[in-house]
Amino acid sequence: MLGIFTDTFKYRDLIISMVQRNIKKKYKRSAIGFIWSFLNPLIMMIIYTVVFTYIFIPGRGENFHIMLLSTLFPWMFFSKAIVGASQSLVNNHMLIHKVYVPKTVFPLTSVLTELMHYIFSLVPMALILLFTYLHSNGEFKLQWSMLYALPLMACVFIFTMGVCLFVSVVSVYLRDLPYLIEVGIPMLFYGSPILWSYKWVADSSGKLSKYVQLNPLYHLFVVFQKSIFFNEAITIHELITIISLSVLTFIFGLLTFALLKRKIPYLL
Repeated sequence: MLGIFTDTFKYRDLIISMVQRNIKKKYKRSAIGFIWSFLNPLIMMIIYTVVFTYIFIPGRGENFHIMLLSTLFPWMFFSKAIVGASQSLVNNHMLIHKVYVPKTVFPLTSVLTELMHYIFSLVPMALILLFTYLHSNGEFKLQWSMLYALPLMACVFIFTMGVCLFVSVVSVYLRDLPYLIEVGIPMLFYGSPILWSYKWVADSSGKLSKYVQLNPLYHLFVVFQKSIFFNEAITIHELITIISLSVLTFIFGLLTFALLKRKIPYLL
């Protein structure tokens, strides 16, 4: 398994080039280019905030947009990386047949591309937090706990990489998987603490709480809500949970990829 890491690292220049190509290709012929990586999550945040604060559930609470912001950006990174990785090997079948390239390069490129978009989105996120702080009359405060979101993103990256390794190689064998992912993504979205607070689940019946916690994203996103929106400390138990979840998912995805990668050229 260590050979996969060393083999992939040798092609780091190709990976960087492919990430740059993906970003340029996405915003090719766009009037404002990569600025869309700022605007896209902001527009989504505004829409959800208006709909769920003033239309469906009036008076939902102060600074609902901050709660939404805390998990929306990590969610967009995760969901877009999964969708991209599910087609990464199939879409690069010609390159795979022509020259030798470690197959892990392709799902890794998808994840790194979305990671770059997430890094871009940190700028508007910081501006929104600052704007809310300056106009909240002391109701919202900037705390050092918000900086926990940066190392916590490493866990989300590892978890996402494991899922992407799995879906990328399985999609070669099961071509319907990308369509199943498109159906499953909205279900995961509403089943994760993005539009709702984790405290609502904690205050509800025990049965609902048990079902919701079966979603691995619940544990990953709760810590973002706690650190950014609620300004609460992350417990040792929560930290051990998300690290274990991320590492185990990555190992599972890597092992699955290593077992199934040999037949990839014959199935593409």
